[in-house]
Amino acid sequence: MHERPGDRLYKRDMFHNIVLYCPEEGEFEIQDYAYFYGLGVDISRSGIGLTLERPLEKGQILKLYFDVESFEGTSPVLAEVKWSSDIGGYCRAGLCFLD
Repeated sequence: MHERPGDRLYKRDMFHNIVLYCPEEGEFEIQDYAYFYGLGVDISRSGIGLTLERPLEKGQILKLYFDVESFEGTSPVLAEVKWSSDIGGYCRAGLCFLD
């Protein structure tokens, strides 16, 4: 995934699912460690677009949990915030999956 939202390597598909996320361990003190919810907007093999109530910082690493039709249940996936924008009191962000 590139820096700009319109500069894509892979086709994105619509993805309107709830995504549970938390900061990767080490970014926050244990007492601040918490899970949050966002709404998936689109997804590709390299990343995911989310709409969230909390702002995200470019470069932040998150652990994501979400259901994918081809898998049973959820698995954590690490992703890096590549860009983040304020859209009327909400955050819209593009994240790149990490290997």
